[in-house]
Amino acid sequence: MGCGGGGNPYIGKLGALHQLKLGRRLRVISPDSVTGGNVCIVLFMGAPLVCIEKLFSSEIQSAFEAVKEILCSGQYSYPNLESDLDVKKENGVKYIENFPRDFYKCSEKDNDVITALMPAEIGGLNSFMPLVVAAELDLPVVDADGMGRAFPELQMFTPFIYRDQYAPSCVSDENGVREVVLQADTPKELENHYRAICVNQGCMSGVCLTPIPAEEVCRVTVKYSMSRAWRLGQAVMEARVNHRHPVDTIMEHENAVLLIAGKIVDVQRRITGGFTRGHVDVEGFGEHDGHLLHVEFQNEYLIATMQTGGKTSEVKACVPNLIMMVDTDTGEPVNTDEVRYGLRVSVLSAASAPQIRTPEALKVVSPQAFGYNHVEYVERTDYVEYGSVVQT
Repeated sequence: MGCGGGGNPYIGKLGALHQLKLGRRLRVISPDSVTGGNVCIVLFMGAPLVCIEKLFSSEIQSAFEAVKEILCSGQYSYPNLESDLDVKKENGVKYIENFPRDFYKCSEKDNDVITALMPAEIGGLNSFMPLVVAAELDLPVVDADGMGRAFPELQMFTPFIYRDQYAPSCVSDENGVREVVLQADTPKELENHYRAICVNQGCMSGVCLTPIPAEEVCRVTVKYSMSRAWRLGQAVMEARVNHRHPVDTIMEHENAVLLIAGKIVDVQRRITGGFTRGHVDVEGFGEHDGHLLHVEFQNEYLIATMQTGGKTSEVKACVPNLIMMVDTDTGEPVNTDEVRYGLRVSVLSAASAPQIRTPEALKVVSPQAFGYNHVEYVERTDYVEYGSVVQT
C-alpha cells in the first residue's frame, strides 16, 4: 500500500514468478471460505534495507516447519511442550533455543492441521512471501492480513490485538537455526525477544506466528486486503495504458489526499535496533512550490509534517492513517529502503482499516505508541472496503 516497509516487493515478485516457472500454483482464497484447520501467518522480520544486499532463502519455510511439527506432534498444550528439550524463560517469554530439525516427522494425516497461510501485513516483500511459501507447500493463501497496511512491530498485528494467545511461534535464520516460543505474556515481549534474535541473525529472519483457528480468521483480521492491493495495482496499470495520471487514480481508489508532489532533497537513514529508521524531506514544486514535507519512518512512514515558507511545521498525517509515497510519474510505491536524493515523488494520506482504529488498536498503533506524544491522531473514516477478487 505504499507505506514504506515490508521489504522490496520486486524481490517477492521474482520469487512468485519462479514458483510459477516450476509449475506450482499460487492460490488465493476468500477468508469466508476458510472452514477448517488453522491458518499460519508467515513473514520476514528485520530492516528492509538489508533485503537489498541479502536475498531471502528458506528462513520462513524453516520457521513454518517448526510450528507445524509442534502442532502435529500432539505434545503441545499451551503453554507447555512435553519433551526433554531445554526450556528457558526470561522477560515474559518461554522458549527453546536451537529447536531440533527432527523433532517430529509430519505425515499425510497431519495435512488438515494447517490448511492455509496468510500475510502478516500488506507491505512489500511480506505481501508476496506467503504466496511463495504456500506454492512450495501446495497450500492456499487467505485474502486477508493482520494490519491492512504495514507496521514495524508484532504487537501491532490485529490477531494479537483481538486474541490473547501469542504462541507457539518460531524464528529462524537462513541456516535453519530455529528458536521456538512456547509462551509469551504479551505481544510486545514477543516482539522484543524476536527482535533481539533478528539483530543477531543479521537483521533478517523468517518468522511463523501462532496459527489462527479457521473460525476466528474473519473476526481478528483485515479481510480482502490482498484484493485491495491487487485492485489498486490494476487501476494504476490501466491508468498508464489510458494515459491518465497514476497519482490521480490512487487518490480516487483510496479516497486519498495529496500532501505534496515534489523532489526528495534530503534522506537520513540508518539501521538500528533491527529497524530502518530515519527521515526524508520532499521539496514541493508546481502548486506545492515553497512547501517542504518532512516524513519520519521506522521501516514504515509514521508522521508527515509540512513547513511553508520556513515557518513552524504542521502535522499533516500520522499513523495509523496511511502515508503513501509513490513515484510521481509511474505510481510505483517508494519504500524506505529505496528513497534517494532527486527522486520525484508524491506523498498521499489515506484512511486505515477500521480494525486498526479501535480504542484497543490505538493503544499500540497511535502516534504515542511510536513516541510522538505531542501529536494528536485525527481519525479518517472514508475507508472503502472492497470485496474479494476471488468472489467476483
